[in-house]
Amino acid sequence: MQSSSFYKSRTKQDGAIMMEAAYVLPIMLLMILLVVETVNYASDRLYANNIMTDMTRLITDQANDEAMRPGNQSHRFVSCSSESVVVNESEAATGLQELFAISIGNGTVPEGLDMTYEAKQTQGVTTYVVKVSIPSQTLFLPSYIAQSFPIKTNMLVSIDLSC
Repeated sequence: MQSSSFYKSRTKQDGAIMMEAAYVLPIMLLMILLVVETVNYASDRLYANNIMTDMTRLITDQANDEAMRPGNQSHRFVSCSSESVVVNESEAATGLQELFAISIGNGTVPEGLDMTYEAKQTQGVTTYVVKVSIPSQTLFLPSYIAQSFPIKTNMLVSIDLSC
């Protein structure tokens, strides 16, 4: 008599395990993949922000050096123009594309790289606003989802130096 009740409870437990495997396991697997994709997206954003920070530091370092020693030919991104230090916008854009190509694009400019910049001058201070957008790269999810969530980063450089 006891063995029959043991058999019935064992059967119910086996059914519960099969239900768990059928419903919970796929949901857990999906959640793990989404967490991995989220970490990948966050690391790509961090990497893009680091590239922009490196470029900002490079421009400001060259601007400070140009203010102290005007006419230095080694400064690629800045120059002296009408007694003030200005950013060479085309060279800075090219340099930024090169950094993204080296860091993210494996030597080529990443597809879909969209870069806009504008210069504003207010009371003698020139401010450059650079906005970059790159399609994210997914590991497991379809590529159309990556197009929906691009990596966006901004750079703001203000220069108020005289030559």
